[in-house]
Amino acid sequence: MCVILDDNGSSKESLQFFSDHIDDFKPVKKLVVFRDSENFIFTEYAMKRLNVNMVLENWNGDQLHLKNLNCGYYGDGPGGTLEVISKLGITDLKSFEYKDLGHPGIEILFREDGTVKDIINSQNAIFYYHQAREYNEVRLGRKYILVNTISQKIYIRNPQKTCAKGLLTLIDHSEFESMEYWLGDESPLEDRFRASDYFEGVNQYNELTFGADEVNLVLNGKNYKICCLVIKSELINLINSIWLYLNGNKIIQDHITFKKNNFYDVKSGVSFFEKIGWSIGSKLSKKCVYRKILKCDEMNRRWGQ
Repeated sequence: MCVILDDNGSSKESLQFFSDHIDDFKPVKKLVVFRDSENFIFTEYAMKRLNVNMVLENWNGDQLHLKNLNCGYYGDGPGGTLEVISKLGITDLKSFEYKDLGHPGIEILFREDGTVKDIINSQNAIFYYHQAREYNEVRLGRKYILVNTISQKIYIRNPQKTCAKGLLTLIDHSEFESMEYWLGDESPLEDRFRASDYFEGVNQYNELTFGADEVNLVLNGKNYKICCLVIKSELINLINSIWLYLNGNKIIQDHITFKKNNFYDVKSGVSFFEKIGWSIGSKLSKKCVYRKILKCDEMNRRWGQ
């Protein structure tokens, strides 16, 4: 499989890049385009560049990754997309522009002879920068959410405040495998990821970001990883809420005390997980706890037991 990468800075240049390669690339099997490039994290395509808005796949499995050619509004980017589909043999451009171009995500399937098999709108378009259409979507913005389509990681500050239902949608699409969390200060998770190093507009007085300074909850999925930065006073409730959603049970019982110095202690002599499997990921002090809970065998369809 060959991946051809566009690294241009404008829709005009990306369109020319497409024109320079398409004759040797055809016949096209599939075209996928998003308004917001972050949505490629939900597809089968592995990104080698950030900010890719369009991927074409041919019948040999080769891929053409294009920037600056998108959909979801009327402008130069979607205008370039219209020119792309015109070169691919779609002649009724007015109908396509009216019915399809305004959607945040479009997938076009082609037959081997180059004719259109199907056009599917809004496939996996969950991330957006524009006005929300559905509550289970997730609004992008470097104050609250970062998405890296290359590393397949999503970073969210206080998801219980910024995108509670959207978080559940992300979990559903991730094909959840395990959960990791750190109770205490100075979390080492995700190579000591800190909000101040990556997020814009870090403000301790912003109620949506207050206290969400480090990754202390990680949801590992087959498709991608969700890394959460959660205010410590709400972390246990969020962990329990997620496990209730997945399993119908709380995972942390009333054996943990939150102290004013922002540390957690586990009372001595208490079985922390009872029958739930766990592993210790680092050398611990009495003031911090790390646990990783794995998804159990699919055959019995039960979690963490």
